[in-house]
Order: sequence, then structure tokens, then C-alpha cells
Amino acid sequence: MQTSHTPINNEKRARQLLLQATMGFKSNDLKNVLEAGSVESWIESQTNVFRTSLVNRQKEMQSLHHNQGWSDVHFDVAYTDMLLNRNDILRHRISYVLTQLFVVSSNNPVLKNNERKIAIAEYYDTLSRHCFSDFKTLLLEMSQSPVMGQYLTYLNNDHVDGTPPDENFAREIMQLFTLGPSLLRMDGTVIHQSDGSPSCLTPKRT
Repeated sequence: MQTSHTPINNEKRARQLLLQATMGFKSNDLKNVLEAGSVESWIESQTNVFRTSLVNRQKEMQSLHHNQGWSDVHFDVAYTDMLLNRNDILRHRISYVLTQLFVVSSNNPVLKNNERKIAIAEYYDTLSRHCFSDFKTLLLEMSQSPVMGQYLTYLNNDHVDGTPPDENFAREIMQLFTLGPSLLRMDGTVIHQSDGSPSCLTPKRT
């Protein structure tokens, strides 16, 4: 059985695709889309492009400029350079979208600023590495990240007798990353209240 493809047979359609699927593009990217001939063929070619690393570019920036106070600048320049001068443009668009779903914070008082930026770059690289895989893999990789562990407070979440466990991560896995805040039936449909609004999970407060 043949898979139908969405043809890209003129420059206008190629530009439309690149505007939707990238963080910005160059004339060479336009040429690559036209040569691919279809949306599906271009996406397939993008999955095989060498994956660039934000961590490596960030370390290069830090080696050139040793001032730790410039860590924010190092990160911004490294990220911008990666977007402007690399070919895996679809991967970085998807990776950026994933950072808007699997949100973390660079504000970790335990680490120096330059170390925090490396940690955030590593987290981005993790999402980038698996952005073409399935959601189960993404969820597992994200949940094992020390950055996410610090952000959702399950890092060093040791059991203490007489103290309720920190359930922040478990709650966010369900409400933010997967099921959402609405109560669901076993078939996945939303349970509604008498006024028609969704029934929501309300955390118990003590």
C-alpha cells in the first residue's frame, strides 16, 4: 500500500512549510524542500540530518570567554548560532515546542550560573535527541532529567516518617504532561458537572 505524499511543487508552498516547521530558514533550506518534492520526504530527510548539540556549543562559548558573569550571553549566543548555522532546522523547531510543554527553570541556587546554563543546555539536548521518537520515550527521558527533578522538587525527595511525600511531580505528570486536570471516564471521555463544565481534579489542602 502506497503512502500518499503532500506535493511541494512551487516556491510559495515550500516557504509556507518552512515558516510553519522551522525557527527561520535560508535560501539553501528552500532549495532542499523543493528538491525533496513533498512534505513527507522533506521531514524524512530532516530526521536523518546530523543532530547538533547545544551543550557543545555552550562549552565552546564558555571556553572563549571565561567570565562566568557572561553565562546568559554565552547561552543566548550558542543557541542563536545553532539555529542560524545548522541544518537540522525541523528538529530545533520541535525541540523548542517541547520546551514549552516540558517546562523547567534555570533558577537553581545550588549551582553557579554557568553550571545552570550547561544543565539547561543538556536538558534541551535530551529533548532534541528524542524529539522524533514516541511520547512515552519523551516522557521517560524528561522525567529522568536532574533539571526536571529540581524544578518539580522530586530530586532528593527522601521518605521521612510522619511527613507526607512530595507528590508534586506525580501530580504534574498527570495534570500538565498527560491527562490534564479534568476527571475522565475509563474510555478517556471527560466527566462533566451538572452545568456542563468539566469536573476537575482539586488537590486536597491540609
